Parts: sequence; C-alpha cells; structure tokens
Amino acid sequence: MKRYLCLAGLMSCSLCNGTWSWLVAEPGVRSVLPGETAQFTFRGACNTDSSWAVELEPREGFQQLGTPSAPCAEPIVMNLLPASTTAPGEYVFGVRGVTHSGHDSHVDTTEIRVIVLEPTSVGTRPGLDVTISGVGKVTADGIDCGAGSSNDCSNDFEPGTRVTLTATGTEQRFTQWSGHPDCEDGEVVIGTGRTRCTATFSIGGQMWRALGPPLNVFPASVGSDISGITIEPGGDGLPVAAWRENGEVHVARWSGAAWVALGGKLNDGPAVSAPSLTTETGGNLVVAWEENAGADGSNVYAARLPPSTTTWERLNGGDPFDTTVAESASAPCVRLGYPGELVIAWSETLAAGGSRIVVKKSMGNSWVNAATDEGPPRSGTETATSPRLAFVGPRLTPTLTVAWVQNGTSVRVAERQGAWLTSPTPAFTGLTSAGFDLATGSDGAMVTALPPIGMAQFQVKQVNTGLVSNAGPPRGTAGGSDPMVRAIALSHVNGGSPGLAWSYRVNDVERVFVELWSAGTWSPIGGPVTPVARAGDGAVALQVALTDSGSHYLLLAVSSFVNGTPDMTLTALEFK
Repeated sequence: MKRYLCLAGLMSCSLCNGTWSWLVAEPGVRSVLPGETAQFTFRGACNTDSSWAVELEPREGFQQLGTPSAPCAEPIVMNLLPASTTAPGEYVFGVRGVTHSGHDSHVDTTEIRVIVLEPTSVGTRPGLDVTISGVGKVTADGIDCGAGSSNDCSNDFEPGTRVTLTATGTEQRFTQWSGHPDCEDGEVVIGTGRTRCTATFSIGGQMWRALGPPLNVFPASVGSDISGITIEPGGDGLPVAAWRENGEVHVARWSGAAWVALGGKLNDGPAVSAPSLTTETGGNLVVAWEENAGADGSNVYAARLPPSTTTWERLNGGDPFDTTVAESASAPCVRLGYPGELVIAWSETLAAGGSRIVVKKSMGNSWVNAATDEGPPRSGTETATSPRLAFVGPRLTPTLTVAWVQNGTSVRVAERQGAWLTSPTPAFTGLTSAGFDLATGSDGAMVTALPPIGMAQFQVKQVNTGLVSNAGPPRGTAGGSDPMVRAIALSHVNGGSPGLAWSYRVNDVERVFVELWSAGTWSPIGGPVTPVARAGDGAVALQVALTDSGSHYLLLAVSSFVNGTPDMTLTALEFK
C-alpha cells in the first residue's frame, strides 16, 4: 500500500487538497553489472505552476547522477551507478518526491530496486557494455554513456561488428581503456557474447593536449596548403617545427609559452617537398628543402641557424647541393650522427634515365661522399626516391642507414659498411604510395610503410646488417567501414627507443595513435587523439618526436573544408 506523507505545519495532506496525487518510478527495478548505470524516470501529478524534486536515499557503494528537480510537467531522470566493487545483490532505495507551489510543499514516497548482477549472469545476446570510471563520456553506435549523455551504456550487435569507441573527458582526463583485451585501443570486434569495456578518467596525469594555437602562417581568409611537416626537440629540449605552407618553408620554436617564428620563409623559389630538420651539437638547427628551379627542374638547399638568432646561414656556400644542370634533385633528408657528423641525402634524376640516391657528409666547409661511393648502387633506369636517414648503434661509432622507395613499389634499405651494403630483400613491397619512414632502433634501423588503401594494418620492421625482421606484430586494426591508415611516422630521436604515430580512419571517425618501442614491444603513449570532429576532415600528415625527459610532441596537419574550400590547419600537441 502506498504511503502519503504531509509535512506538519507547512501544508495539508496532498490527498486532501488535490495538489499532489502520486509519485511513479519507471521502471521500478533495474538490473545492472557492477560499474554500469541504472537509470530511472520519475513522474508525478501536480499543478502546472509548481516545480518538483526527487530525493533518493543515499547508499554506500552507489553514486547518484542526474538533475533532481524539474518544472511540474516534466519528468525527472536519475541514475544510480554502483561502484565496480559493489557486491552483487538486490538493493532497495527509498524515494521521496516533493512538489512546491507557492508556500506549500507536498510529499509522496515510493521505492526503487537495483539488482547488481554477477558478471556471469548477464544475457547471452552479443553486444557491448561500457563502464565509466571517473567523470567523462563515451560514444559509439547506439551508445551514449556518461556525463552529459542519455546514459545508453549498452547495445546489442551482430557478431563480427566493429565498433569504434570515442572517450571524451569533461571534468577529468581520459587515461585508458580496460576490460576485455580487445578494448585497449577503443576498437572492438563483437564476439558471440558480451564485450565489456571500461573508460577510465582521472584528475592529473599525462595526456595529449594542444601546444599553443595553430602554427599556420597564412590567415584563414587565404587558406593553407600544407604538404610537409617535421618536429624535433631543439638544443634546449623544447620542440622546433618546420613545414611547407603555400610553397614557403617556415620554422618555429616553442619558447615554453608560445610559438616563435625563426626568421621568415627560407626558400627563394617555390618550395616543392617537405623540409627536413635536425639539431646539431651546440643547438644549431639545420633545415634542408627542395626548391623549384623552373626549366632546370628542382634543387636541394640547406641552411643553419645558430642558437639565439633568427638569421639563417645557407650551407654549401649558398649553392644547391646538386650541381649538374641536367639532373634534378628532390626530397632531401638531413640528420646528425655522432660525433657531430652532419649528413644530407636526396634523390637525383639522371640524364640517361632513372634516378639515384646521393648521400653526402660535411667535412669542414665542404661536402664529400658519406661512404666510399656516392650512394647505394642502382642499375639501368631504376628509380630511387624519397630517401630517409638514421644512425644506428653505439653513439661514438654508429652505422649510417638509408632507406628509399625503389621503382615506386618497394622500400630498400642500405647500411654504410665502408661502401653501401643493400639488404638482399626489400623491407616492403607492393607499395601504393610513397608514405614510409625510417628511424633509429635499439636492434637496428626501424622502417615502416603505409599499407594499400582499404587496409588498416601495417608492419614495422627492423634492419640490421642486411637482415630484415618484424618489429612486433602488425599495428592498427583490420576491418570496419572503409578503414584506412592515412599517415604514418617514426620518431628520429630518443636514441634506441623510437616512437611510432599513425592516423587511422574507420567508420568515418579518425584518430591518431602514438606508441613507444621498448623491451621488444610497442606500448601506447596516452590515449588516442581525435584531431577532428567533422566527417571528411582528417589528418593528412603527422610527425612525432620523443624526448628522454618524458615530454613527447606530435605535429598534425589536418585537412578540412570551410564553406566548400579546402584548408589545412597545423597543430602541435604535447604529452606531459
């Protein structure tokens, strides 16, 4: 029998004056797992000029979520969240409804029940159940769970369905996925039973966050075409970024509070490819770039910037590094070895056909072959393009390694052993794009390449004394709707512990993942970064840089469409 209570001295009984009729909870019982939300909707009957509220009996092991008051005609939605440690069983909550009209208050009571299930007692329909630890929100197809949501934390799916979970911090930061092993990257393939994922949000801790405003030089009214970016720690450990924007090469340094431009544009003619950046001993910055020379093709230039200045000094006497008019140079890469060996590589077309890789090192004021021969051997009219450099092994006696794209379809790797020793087998074959990268590894050079379009798994490999082997299992996740790895990068710093970053798009959602190679395995650095929210936007270029101090940097060039016009935004992020 329902009880109707009146507050003595404040009003008459609600049944006597007709202001309050009854309080109803819909439903009266909810069954949930520990850590899942039990949602109840409360309705009452009262005068239209009234407001009303619901008071739930507090109970240890349960958190109350929701807004407990509303105008008279509106229902009140409240949520009870049992802690992950709440013991299974039935819990009864007393509920008190109070309506306010003028100076009168009227009360009714009811009760609701929450049944906390044993994990093994959940139904057998395949699906996904999301639990939130802390304060945050998780969304996916059919799921809108957590702070500021409809608290739909479960959904049924057919086996084999790929579900992309997106965690958004509100008052706290997202830190990790846990639960089923398939949850760890936020990409879940539904099995024949229930898959349970927990999103953890916490106060403090490390996370990826924007490092200042976008670095774009050109205003939004002009738009930006950014096709090449790089980021490295400078001599003081703070990041330095270089990029090509609307045909100009620009460099900026993070001061600790803002991005500071280092001079104006570096190039005279239109810049063609991505600039390459390295830091010399003593903090000098060195940038190399490709510049259009008109009818003579393109040339490679490099410049040095000493610390505490904004005036760049052209290397090689200001002349291009390629000196034969009939040969056009492109795609330079510059790296610093130990002790202090500065090396530059580029691709050079040949008058007789094909192209080759040229590798030079600084020798005082001149540049000489980095090995006994000018570059890795080639034959006939083979093409060799897009070189990458890395120094591998002991700091005082490193092995210079070069990787390049051969004939547009494979990645070849060569090591300096007096002459160039090319690995007998390619690191990768069947390329459909020139997207690949090379970095220093603890057991040899690390190399990776973009997979064919429509595939979302890729491999990182190690090359040591000519032998090529896999560095861990494939990265990324197969399946989903139109999956695609759109950009990929390996870190060139933090000697022996390379970083890996890639942009993965599936189900029209794009996220960026960053991992660290250590002790023979890849480990995530923070949670995934969601660079854009609008369909069609996406990260088209990225670079990652790691430091020994634990502060890591990510540089993203994100494409978007503004009023139908393509535009790009260059954004830096810091993990600390």
